[in-house]
Amino acid sequence: MGTPSSTFVGQGIGLLSRSSHFRRRIILHTNLQERLRIGFIDHYYVGESRMKIPQDAIIEEQKLSEYLLAPRNEDDKSGFLALGGFTLPDTTPLRNAILKHIGEHNASPQRQNTYGRIYAVSGDLVGVNGYTLEITTIWILLNHDERFHFVTLKPERRGENNA
Repeated sequence: MGTPSSTFVGQGIGLLSRSSHFRRRIILHTNLQERLRIGFIDHYYVGESRMKIPQDAIIEEQKLSEYLLAPRNEDDKSGFLALGGFTLPDTTPLRNAILKHIGEHNASPQRQNTYGRIYAVSGDLVGVNGYTLEITTIWILLNHDERFHFVTLKPERRGENNA
């Protein structure tokens, strides 16, 4: 009888997996072995992820200045982020808050595409004015450079009692 698999799809990524009936180590991609050693990946349990996006993840300036903080006709996020005091021209506070966000919340694998593996990190983003925004950040671990890149930030819907 086989055991359930907890490996990620693609990239040869595998992590320590265990359940009450079995424990096995899955071979890691060389670069990911180093990240595991330095604490990038704590471990992965079946049904529970304890993975963090590393602090050296790439957040492109243009994503912040021309997409997230700039008013747009479609998919505008600048008004939402302004609630937390994140506004142009200074993108540094938002960059720092996103880095803090990924340091405090676990990443969960979403799917694989031809470019890499997609991850989501959900949790609070504390604004420069102290206001807390509920968000999900989306990241991709690109196949070609094996580095995490910021994709976008999505506001989470809040219930009436949480507004």
